Amino acid sequence: MCKRLWQLPEIRQRYRAEMRRLLSEVWSEKTLLAELERLQLLIDPYRAATISRGDNSSPKIMSFVDRRRSEIEAELNGPAPDWPELP
Repeated sequence: MCKRLWQLPEIRQRYRAEMRRLLSEVWSEKTLLAELERLQLLIDPYRAATISRGDNSSPKIMSFVDRRRSEIEAELNGPAPDWPELP
């Protein structure tokens, strides 16, 4: 069903307009990163020392949040891609 809807130009336009609206009105790197830091401060005292030293997931998540806007904008600024074919 999604693939068939994606074939309609008006659906592609609506999707792209909604993604742009979400980026401008909802997505906030500052808010998301602050929440991640807040949660990390709450969790850190309860983590085992071995996990704390070897865990690098927080920087990966922060990096994702930092770069996600530019990735989405790059996709939205190009032509709407066709629905990918499954292997």
